[in-house]
Amino acid sequence: MVHEAIGRGSLFEARHGYHVDMLSERIEASLPRGWHERLQVEPVSQAFVLDPVDLCAVKLFAGRDKDLQVVGHLVGLRLVSHAAIRDAIATMPIGERARLGALRRLGLLSP
Repeated sequence: MVHEAIGRGSLFEARHGYHVDMLSERIEASLPRGWHERLQVEPVSQAFVLDPVDLCAVKLFAGRDKDLQVVGHLVGLRLVSHAAIRDAIATMPIGERARLGALRRLGLLSP
């Protein structure tokens, strides 16, 4: 229901020009260590936004084309660095194969 109300393709997005992309509870288990302390909470209380580096790490873990586009865009704007993303990936509670996959995908993006 929340996605239909304020997610991609919603009336809210049509009216305001942006949408809310909610994280599944399942994704929380794969976020880099310390992610909770880095949540961005301004200016709206009760709305939390992942730190850009944590977001990039989890998107590289997911590895979908749309995720890689987001990471590539943030890297291209120099809002995140390869080194910071590598450090975040190193702290993710994921298996070694998944970690290597995320690092490989990071290596495909221009610094």
